[in-house]
Amino acid sequence: MASEDRIKSGRQEIKKYAISLVKWFTRESLKNYVEPERLGVQKGNQIGFSLKKERSTCLMMLYPNCLRLNGIANLSGVPSGSLRTWKRERDFIDEVIVGSYCLSEMIQNEIEFHVMEKYFPLDPEIEKSIGKLRLHLNSKNTYYYNPQDDPQDSNNSNVLMYLSDILPFLNSSISLPIMKWLLSQTPGDIGTREYLGLAYRILRNAHVTKDKEFKKWARRPAILEIHKKWIEDHIDFLMDPEIAKLPRDRIERSIKLLKKDIFETLDILAS
Repeated sequence: MASEDRIKSGRQEIKKYAISLVKWFTRESLKNYVEPERLGVQKGNQIGFSLKKERSTCLMMLYPNCLRLNGIANLSGVPSGSLRTWKRERDFIDEVIVGSYCLSEMIQNEIEFHVMEKYFPLDPEIEKSIGKLRLHLNSKNTYYYNPQDDPQDSNNSNVLMYLSDILPFLNSSISLPIMKWLLSQTPGDIGTREYLGLAYRILRNAHVTKDKEFKKWARRPAILEIHKKWIEDHIDFLMDPEIAKLPRDRIERSIKLLKKDIFETLDILAS
């Protein structure tokens, strides 16, 4: 299989898991939803959304980066014409934004938990808020699932890879707040290397679909700025006087990463 065919096949596979995540979120959000009744309400007055319409607001998180409207309509069990009408309604748009914000916040908390737990215990409230998402991410619904892993082991870095792969397929109300948060990290702060590395992976997945496009994309000023912040953070970490107290293997790993980042950036600039 040609390289570009492999990339295309891989992206189609990742789309399936983006759909799986949103379907899971939809089920969790609507399991206690009570459909409003029109009895006693004058015709023409709004009574709230039907279950199918409410489900559609959640599944619209996959539009337009993962599915077209016809695909969303099929998942929602509604005519595509109805969905086209709804997507122009202010109340429907607002509901999509609210749902997207909730999923975005849940994913951001999950990312923060995975990165920060390497350094110190997190607030139990954060752990509680992402418990359900973690169970989904460690389930067989994710393509990084490994039956040998402990489902309760939140150190599994594959979860971060999974999230960074599927985020470009979700709508911008979910992905943009996460990207802004990742890129706002200050060099030298705890976790910055991990956050910037994740941002780089998300951006690459979002913009690069062919091998030949990569170097052209990687020379963009915004992407080089990520590399710069990434390298600065490595240097600040290695210059910290407290580093001598850390395990030798962790120091060596950071040095190797710094060397790798520098040479990758030089290769990009030289190409």
